[in-house]
Amino acid sequence: MTSNVFYSNLNDFCRKYMVQGAPLTKEDLASFDVRRKKIEAEIFENLALFDQINFKVYGENIPLALLVNLLGEKGIDQLIDQDALKFTLWTPIVVQMVESIDGIDPIASGVLSSKAHTDPEESIELGLNWLSSKPDRAKRRELNKKLRNLYVLPSAELPKNAVDLTKSAYQSGRLDLFGFNHALTPYQSITTEEKERLLKCTDDLLEYSYMLSKGLTSFSKSEFYEFFILSQERISMASERTGAFSKISTIEQFPDLQSLHSQIYKPYDKILEVRSKWNAKRFREWLNEKSDPETKTEITKEYIDAIVDQKGFFQTRTGKLTKTIAMASIGSGIGALIAGVPGSVTGAALIKAAEPAVDFALDLVDEFLLDGLTKGWSPRVFVDDIRKLSEKPKSNDS
Repeated sequence: MTSNVFYSNLNDFCRKYMVQGAPLTKEDLASFDVRRKKIEAEIFENLALFDQINFKVYGENIPLALLVNLLGEKGIDQLIDQDALKFTLWTPIVVQMVESIDGIDPIASGVLSSKAHTDPEESIELGLNWLSSKPDRAKRRELNKKLRNLYVLPSAELPKNAVDLTKSAYQSGRLDLFGFNHALTPYQSITTEEKERLLKCTDDLLEYSYMLSKGLTSFSKSEFYEFFILSQERISMASERTGAFSKISTIEQFPDLQSLHSQIYKPYDKILEVRSKWNAKRFREWLNEKSDPETKTEITKEYIDAIVDQKGFFQTRTGKLTKTIAMASIGSGIGALIAGVPGSVTGAALIKAAEPAVDFALDLVDEFLLDGLTKGWSPRVFVDDIRKLSEKPKSNDS
C-alpha cells in the first residue's frame, strides 16, 4: 500500500511572500526565515517517509521554482522516475458574500478559469520565470514536457459540494461546537465575523474533500475537520507517521527528521538517494501499516519486536538450500575470498585475471545476499541508512 501526502504549505509560503497582495506585517517579515527553514525541513521529512508528494499549486507554479533550487534538476528527474512527484493545480474557490441578502447564501462557490489556473503548461512556464537562473528555451520545453503529465485538476463539482456540506453541518447544529448558534441565527443571516469563520470551515473542507477523492493524507491543522469522523482518522495518518518516526529516533538516540535536516551535508542529494532504495520502500510500507490509527499499535513496541524477532531468509529451511546453491554457483575462487578459506583453485595469476569479475560478484553478494538476506530485514536497516546521512563528508567530497 502506497502512502501519498498532500502538501500545501509551500504554496501558501510562496503566495504570501512572493506574490504581491496584502502588505506583509512586521511579524510576517520577522518570521520569514524561520518559516522557510521549517518548510525545507518538512519537505525533507516528506521525502523520507512518503512514497509520493502532491504539491498544491495556485496558478503559476512558484513551488516548482523553489523545488528546483532545493533539489536541482537532477533531483526533480529522480522524483519523476520514482513516480514520487505530483502537482494539484488548484481551481476551486469559495467566497463569502459581503452583504446579507434574503434568499442568498452567505457562502458561494466557483471555479477559476484563467489559463494559469487550468493549463499545466502555462502554470509550469510561469513558474519557471521565478528561477533566478532561467533555463534556455530548449531546456524549458524539456522540463515542461516532463512535468505537465504530473498535474492533477480537482473535480469541478468539488467547491459546490463543500459549500453544501458546510451549510448542512451548520443547519444541523454540528458547527455549534465552534461558536455558532444555528437555533438563534439562521444560516442566511449570520454576521460578517461568522461568515469569515464559516468560510474558513468551507475552505478547509474543500481541501479535505479533494484529499479524500485522491486517497491522500495531510498535515493540515484545521479545527473544522473535527466534525467529520473520517477526517480525524485521515488527517491523523500523516501526523501519526511522523510522530511514529520521532519515537523511533528517540529509541535510537538521534534527532527527528526535521531536526536532522539541518545537520546533514547536502541533505536533499542524500535523502533522494536513500529513498529510492529497497530498504526505504520496505520501511515506508512497514510504517504505513504500523502507524495506521485503525491498527491501534504502539510503534515503540512494534519497532523493538521487529528488531528482536527478525529472521533472515537464510535461516529458513528453503533459505539454507538457496544459500548452498548460490554460494556454489559463485565459484570456489571467489568463495575463498568471501569466506576466508582455501578454494579449490588458487594462485595469484588466477586472482589477477579474475579481478573485474571478482569485484562485480562481491558487490552483488554483499548487497543482496550477505547484507540483506543473511540478517533479515527490520526497520532498523532504514534507520541506519538515515543515521549515516549525518556523517561528515569525505575530504574529496565537493
